[in-house]
Amino acid sequence: MAIISHDYKDLDMLETIMVKNDGTPLHGEIDMYRRIYNDCQKSDLLWHFWHDLRLPISINSQSEIQIDFLLASAYGILIVEVKGGKVGIDDGKFFFSSNGINYMDRSPFAQADDYKFAIINNNILPNGVFVATACAFPHTMMSSTNSTSILDLKYKLWTEAEQISSNCSFAKFALDVICKERQMKNWGEVIMSDKELAISISPFSQNRPTFWNYSEENYATIVNWLEVQNLEVFRAIQQNKRIIIEGGPGTGKTTIAKAFIRKYKKLRGVYLCWNNLLASKIKHDLEIANIKNCQVEQYISFISRLSTGKDTISFEDFQGTPNCIRTKVNDVVRAYRKREGFYPFDFIVVDEAQDIFDKGIKDVINTLTSVDSRGLSNGRYLIFYDTEQGYRNDDRQLRVFANEISDFGAHYILNENKRVPSNKCLVHCANKILHAELHEVCNIIDDFSLSNPSCIKVNKCATYREGIGLLKDIYLRAKSNKSISDYVLLSSSTLRCGIASFYDRLADIEWIKELTHKNLSLQSETLSLTTILSYKGLENKHIILLIDADKVSDKYELYIGMSRAILDVEIIYLKK
Repeated sequence: MAIISHDYKDLDMLETIMVKNDGTPLHGEIDMYRRIYNDCQKSDLLWHFWHDLRLPISINSQSEIQIDFLLASAYGILIVEVKGGKVGIDDGKFFFSSNGINYMDRSPFAQADDYKFAIINNNILPNGVFVATACAFPHTMMSSTNSTSILDLKYKLWTEAEQISSNCSFAKFALDVICKERQMKNWGEVIMSDKELAISISPFSQNRPTFWNYSEENYATIVNWLEVQNLEVFRAIQQNKRIIIEGGPGTGKTTIAKAFIRKYKKLRGVYLCWNNLLASKIKHDLEIANIKNCQVEQYISFISRLSTGKDTISFEDFQGTPNCIRTKVNDVVRAYRKREGFYPFDFIVVDEAQDIFDKGIKDVINTLTSVDSRGLSNGRYLIFYDTEQGYRNDDRQLRVFANEISDFGAHYILNENKRVPSNKCLVHCANKILHAELHEVCNIIDDFSLSNPSCIKVNKCATYREGIGLLKDIYLRAKSNKSISDYVLLSSSTLRCGIASFYDRLADIEWIKELTHKNLSLQSETLSLTTILSYKGLENKHIILLIDADKVSDKYELYIGMSRAILDVEIIYLKK
């Protein structure tokens, strides 16, 4: 096809351009420059070509890496380390023999691998790009690099024998090396399209994305920022690129999410969840920390923003069947990939994933976190879920969806409650509700009232007026203690039904404010109000649950509401 050179040297002027410190030509690199350029120009593949590529990545004692040649094709990238002059090998140690024996400090193959891992480990490339290495000794005859066949690297060494042969092509040699190493690493048969190739090499171009320059926060900095004593779970899992974490309320999932985002603060990511209020809270926390690399979005808003033209998606589409939703989402993300300027996300964090497992999140991860649309296999993502907090989890087969994604990454289960000791009592009581039969829920709450556990208080109000009076007492007590921000009112969905509902009456009271994504983080001298399900994923010290006494059987809502509390729950039964 062709070669696209990103070097722009005149082939006829190389002897005057490529010189040593004393001004003499670098014959090894010059000979390889012409050979690589000419052979790739005749190749059936499209090759991108760089010479003397310098990247500001610290390695060993160097402040940058300097790659002799870098080639990129649809099959992957090849880093080529060149050693001109006569090269020998003695007991695994390479040396120059032009003016006596001068041993090299490091094997050329190890040097090339250093550059490869510097690029991979520093996340210079988008996910899904294969990188191989080779060496070229254009002035040396060498039949093998090791007498033991399993250690022999001759398959990735270009020597004088190939250099002087008109039957050899460096383009074919490069492709053979890439394909052999792909096979050795079980990389698969997928190759990049021209657009995917252009995306993969953009970090090496002169107009590279501004977010490519990578640095990674260390563990101590992350722990200090989160104001926690330790984060051992995160320390244990942080080297994995694809992480799926299952854990119930209070197990520290959101803390780990923020640690993950902080760790990769120079990479471009997105945090997704189903809940608007949770998204608003995470966005606020990241803004306070001046972390700008990770956009935070509610899932429907994110998918809607990606959609255009015939592939638009609306809120109403998300009310359809799971199969219809997944098909629509898949169409949207595939169309988004085809847009001019598309670049895959370096990472995706999905919080409370049980809410969106059956709404196309698998296709979002697969399509948007990798250059080759295989993000589940080679992208970077962090997924949190708790199927017990998933509405109708059995009917929606949430466990099946979770297992499908878990097959591609490291799956961890968190079972230690990280909140205060009283919260463990709350979780125990909430679990009793969750695992009870529907007809048993009222009796269990009555038992709470009789046994009077320290973490739960139950009040029964004969009228709405009485309920409002009780809330006023709570408000005045919290205000006098200057702890009003530690309380939140969570209403069952039934109290919000109909015109002029009890929920609407509460929202109109001057000492109560209805929470929105805009005011969630604002300081206020009012009690905060929202529905139980809208507060999912969030927590507060004191939770006040407002329950319709005539429709108290929704154990799912009760479980979610009780598990939002850090210290205690007050359940208020309300009758009209």
